[in-house]
Amino acid sequence: MVLDQGVDSSTAVGRMFFQILGAISEFEHALMSKRTLDGLEAARSRGRIGGQKPKLGPSQAKLAQQMYDECDAEPSSASPATSD
Repeated sequence: MVLDQGVDSSTAVGRMFFQILGAISEFEHALMSKRTLDGLEAARSRGRIGGQKPKLGPSQAKLAQQMYDECDAEPSSASPATSD
């Protein structure tokens, strides 16, 4: 039994009331999802791109990739060769 609303969920009328509220809630959620997707589509058609802005500029990204590639190319001196 819901005390604040005075609706007894153990009766047929009370259960129907909550089923209707649940259906309305699902409908509202579907509408919000549809509006969000429509808004994103409209923004994309205007040339907008979602997500965060890049942290690095093109030259910084290129330099970072070069540094990463150099690190991979060098033999690792951290793990000593074991000879038995």
